[in-house]
Amino acid sequence: MKNTTPVSKIMTRKPATVAPEDHLETVRIIFEVHGFHHVPVVENGQLAGIVSYTDYLRVIRDLYGN
Repeated sequence: MKNTTPVSKIMTRKPATVAPEDHLETVRIIFEVHGFHHVPVVENGQLAGIVSYTDYLRVIRDLYGN
């Protein structure tokens, strides 16, 4: 693949998303089932943020102390 390859050739066209009120368990399932490293957070049809796998692990560590 060249540096001139457009992003459209490698992007995920219909990524799994979550809403701000969804639970961390939903994010965990998406990471596990789909193998994604980032999950878009969508609110009212607009991108509101992104949860990374690192974000998820940080919260779990803080919650469970390990």
